[in-house]
Amino acid sequence: MKRIIFAVLLVGFQLAANADTGNDWMAKSESAKLEKMSSVISNMKGKGCTIRFDAKYYVRQINAFFARRENRGMQVHEAFGLIATGAGEDFDCRG
Repeated sequence: MKRIIFAVLLVGFQLAANADTGNDWMAKSESAKLEKMSSVISNMKGKGCTIRFDAKYYVRQINAFFARRENRGMQVHEAFGLIATGAGEDFDCRG
């Protein structure tokens, strides 16, 4: 089940993030990051998903992930997928 949720998250976030890398993410303002993440969460909720945490939580987690320079070549949607599935049952998209 987690693989299906992970795939849905990657597709949804990839569309919203336009394949930004960690360097692109870190160059954005906090308000732009929050706006992007709020849009992703809204899209996922619109698809019937239950989301456990708010946009601020995911922005903090992604910022922390990309604080390590060696991670910055990774795309944002990949980091988001790792964070969302690694933290437990953050999303429920079974509907």
